[in-house]
Order: sequence, then C-alpha cells, then structure tokens
Amino acid sequence: MIVPDLFNRTYIAEILRTQLDTDFIIETIKRLTIEHSPPEQVEELGATSITMIHSFLPSSTGYHRFTRTVESPMQGTFSVPRTKNIRGKQHYLYDVLIATGGRDVIIAVPYHALAEMFFVQVNRALAGKRAMYEKLDITNLVVKLGQSGSVQILSDGKPRKLEIGLTRCQLAYSDPQSRSQSLQQVLISGGHIGASDVYRYLVKPVLDPKNYPLTVTPILIGFALFADGIKKTSAATDRHGNFKLWIGPGATRIERLFTLLKGIESIKGILSTTGNLPILQSRAIKGAEGE
Repeated sequence: MIVPDLFNRTYIAEILRTQLDTDFIIETIKRLTIEHSPPEQVEELGATSITMIHSFLPSSTGYHRFTRTVESPMQGTFSVPRTKNIRGKQHYLYDVLIATGGRDVIIAVPYHALAEMFFVQVNRALAGKRAMYEKLDITNLVVKLGQSGSVQILSDGKPRKLEIGLTRCQLAYSDPQSRSQSLQQVLISGGHIGASDVYRYLVKPVLDPKNYPLTVTPILIGFALFADGIKKTSAATDRHGNFKLWIGPGATRIERLFTLLKGIESIKGILSTTGNLPILQSRAIKGAEGE
C-alpha cells in the first residue's frame, strides 16, 4: 500500500489525456523525480485497473511551514518532509503521486506553490508529445445537476447506485448594465448542498439566465461520488482543469477520482481537453479549502 509522507491533506492535481502509451508519459514524469516505488495495481469502483506510483520530488526550496514526526514499522521514526543531500546541498523530498487508468494520467503533489513549479517542469518535458489537460465545463455541469445538485451516473451494469453530488459551489456575480459591483462572489459548501434551499435559490440565475439581470457564473465547484448513498471520494475543480483532492495514508481517494471522471464523462458536454497549462490559471483553486 502506498503511504505518502505528507498524507491527510489536500493535494493539487492535474489530469493528462494522451493518445500515446501512458507508460511513456509515466517514464517522462519519473525522470523528474527520484526514489520511485514499484507500480501498484488497485481496483477502483468501476472495476477498472489503476496503476499507482509514488515518487519524490527533490527541492532546495522549502514549501512546507513546519515538519512533523512520523513513526513507521519499516523505517522507524523520521521527520517529514524528509531531506537528502544532493550534490552537496540539502534538498527536501516532496511526494509525487502518479496514477493511470485508460487514457488518463493523474499527477498530484502537496502544496500549491510546489505544483506551480513542478507542473511547469512536466509541461516542458511533455512538449510536443500530444499530451492534453482535461478540464470540466463547470457551468454546464451545474446546469446538468439542476437545483437538486446531483445526478445518477453509469455503474458498469452493476447493481449499485452511483451518484455525483455537489459539495461546494463558488459563484461570481457581474452586472452588465452597471459599473458598480456590490456583490462579487458567494461560496456555499456542505455535505450535499443540493439539499439546501439556499443553494436552490442561488443557482437559479445559472439555470435560467434570461430571467435575471445579473450574470452569475460558477468559478469553482466541489463534487463527491456517492455509491449506494455512501460518500466515496470528493474533489474540487475550477474551470481551467486544476483539481484538489484529499489524500489519506493509503492514497485511496486518488484512484476513485477515475470513477468520478468516468461518470462525468457520461454527461455530454462536460469534459474537454486543453493544451493550456491549468496551474498557470488557478486563482480560484489556490484559495479554496480542501475537500
């Protein structure tokens, strides 16, 4: 079982889709990291085989605010992030999680500033390799989910009820007829916000924009995957393709993101790809709290 050093926290993730062999993408990313774990096969909710790899990114710059002590039966007691001398200089080692399933490759790291540095490196390494970034049309997704904030999705023919439900929605307001802006943004969050009268009221201008003077646009959403009414995983995303997800000791939630994306892909007009690097367009996701 993969156990990242910096677990029980949110990770920044981006999702690559490629027409090439995903092994090539993995090897390209691994060349930027060190101390790779053996590939680990796990089964996600959709019964699709997921391959996960844990590596470390060495950095002479510290992105953490404090260290913590971890006890491991295999490695004893040590501080994280751990350090390593490389070419006579101390480097911090930060977790890099790579997961592949089908055409998709998920890359996840802790700390937004670390992601801004590392994802740019990955983008340069993959230049010309026909790798694209997946993003969601979050406005269309909110419209498809309707006032209930939820929708049932495909479950590969198994007798299991899979459902996507909103857990967070950040709305931006603008008035095309006025320069003054008394209301700019509203954020609502909860276990299942579609069950709230407040959400149903706030989302009306998104669902029926012609009948409202203000332009209301979702700029960040959080959504969860429910199986038979039990929450299995959750993530937050902005309109550009930046994702935030909670990573526990076994990194169990990252593979379930594939099921979440597969379900969203079954909703037409939601999932698309872009060649633009999402992390460079990430003001909304940067300030969002983790799911």
